[in-house]
Amino acid sequence: MSGRSVNYRDDEDIILCQAYIEVSQDPITGISQTSDRFWARVTIIFNNSKNPSYTDRGQRSLQCRYSDIDAGVKRLVHSIPSSMSKVEEQRAKDVDKLKAQNEEVVELMRKTAKDRKHHFEIQEKEFVFERTRNAFESTKNADAPTTN
Repeated sequence: MSGRSVNYRDDEDIILCQAYIEVSQDPITGISQTSDRFWARVTIIFNNSKNPSYTDRGQRSLQCRYSDIDAGVKRLVHSIPSSMSKVEEQRAKDVDKLKAQNEEVVELMRKTAKDRKHHFEIQEKEFVFERTRNAFESTKNADAPTTN
């Protein structure tokens, strides 16, 4: 009875998936092969492709490992639409928030421009008033008798 082998490394997972794809897409044997024959070929390709310093893996071990990988991939694929809808939902909220902020800035700019115009009109009236008063003062001073 053999003990449990070392955990799979990431590069072994990649080699296993590549071997699985290679065997499943073989145009010569195609789909007309038994499960045992299929996994025997995957095992041969895997053990010939892996790093020679790694432990050889058996057919049953590779089947179990592939089953775990397949389950993880299916969970990932299933979660992507949900994640994407959450991302899109957040994106829409962010866009709405930016639009609202933009509208606030535009309104503030309009108000500021209006206030500046009003301020300018007041300054203009004060300037006209000051010129008129100065002109009146100078006329008044010119008409006043001088004492010698």
